[in-house]
Amino acid sequence: MASRDKLIERVTSNPRDLKWDEFVRFMGYHDFKVVSKKGGSHMKFYNKELDMLINSAKPHNPNVVKTHIIKQALDGLRQAGKL
Repeated sequence: MASRDKLIERVTSNPRDLKWDEFVRFMGYHDFKVVSKKGGSHMKFYNKELDMLINSAKPHNPNVVKTHIIKQALDGLRQAGKL
């Protein structure tokens, strides 16, 4: 299994220990780009094809993404038929 597939499988299991860089890669695999980074930790990911925006906050310490952010991304991708 390719590392891309492993990461997608990991994220779709809604883990409690997903690192920020893993989340950014996962979003990139689904054609999301960072469209707003006004400084600080608040970021927005946008997928033009799906016209979908995901708001997020980059975690500080520990560098683990909050589960509600993962759930928001997964729910949007499922509704769009991408998962």
